[in-house]
Amino acid sequence: MAQLEEYLFGIPVTTHRDRSVELGEFAYELVIAAVSVVMFRTTIPALPTNQEPAALRWFFGILLGFLAYSNRSYELIAAVEMFSYCVPICLYADWPLSPWKGAVQPQYYNLLRLVLIAAGAVLSLGVSHATATGELLQWIQWCTPTALWEAIASFLPAKEIQAAYDILDRFVNEPGLLKHQVSRLLFVTFHIQCGIGYLGIAFLKEEQHRRNQLVRMDMTPTDDESDEAAEDGGSEGNGTELKSKMKKESTVNGSTTSKSSDKGDSETRALDRRLQKARRFQKTAAPFILYTAVPYMLKIIAYGNLNAFAYSCFQDDVHRTVRLYDLFEHDNHLVALAEHSATSPEGMYRLLLVP
Repeated sequence: MAQLEEYLFGIPVTTHRDRSVELGEFAYELVIAAVSVVMFRTTIPALPTNQEPAALRWFFGILLGFLAYSNRSYELIAAVEMFSYCVPICLYADWPLSPWKGAVQPQYYNLLRLVLIAAGAVLSLGVSHATATGELLQWIQWCTPTALWEAIASFLPAKEIQAAYDILDRFVNEPGLLKHQVSRLLFVTFHIQCGIGYLGIAFLKEEQHRRNQLVRMDMTPTDDESDEAAEDGGSEGNGTELKSKMKKESTVNGSTTSKSSDKGDSETRALDRRLQKARRFQKTAAPFILYTAVPYMLKIIAYGNLNAFAYSCFQDDVHRTVRLYDLFEHDNHLVALAEHSATSPEGMYRLLLVP
């Protein structure tokens, strides 16, 4: 059967997969999975900014991408991913050592951090295995009150989703294919959407910081205004007598005119400084657009399209399985469809009975 292909900058883009291979992969399925997990690990740090080294973050990101591209089990990938977040926390954070600060001497802190890393590795393997086997979910259901599960079920259509999955599973005859494809799609969607959400939060922080600079530019007093405010505060503290004395001296010396001229000069200098601040703020507009807004836009478009393409591969393959391959490859499906259609003899008989 001829397969239609589309091209993106000369690269063939197709949603077909090799059906001759059991659980055959799509053309770029493993690449998308690797990109999604690398983006997730390098975008979402384990610690706040400047506490986790970028080299460590990229090391674990590349390692997770290699595991995803090698089509390793999700249990192993999840264990390594959880361990990649445990290592920087145990190495650079102070709060894991707080329970032992009184019982352990400071020279043994590095040894204690290594012990915590080993414990994190064991814990990551245990949690990943319990999640893969379903024991973790059973334990959560056992510990969670029934009322809470009912409240969650009222917000999430879990029964409807399970019913839709069962219907699709009946049409897809290849054993384990639907589970494999849904798992891969959820893996890609989770990592890409969480990474995109973190990118959006970081962009909003930068945008809010720029807005705060704009507001602060009008609210922050200049040096002359602060000096005048200090002089006004000091004169109020000295009392009414000091004010009257200063007023008499200024009147006697004939400094009223000079004071007004100094005030005009200070206002002019304040206006000039505000204009300088405005010019400096305007100069930061282009770097903000080039180094913050444009990269954010490109990342959102690229990662969003990768997720959309992964979903299109799954959707098109299910459509072809239900409507084309399994329908014509198995005669009993076609016969069953013909017997229960409106144009079959039984269908015509039923149509005649309907008033």
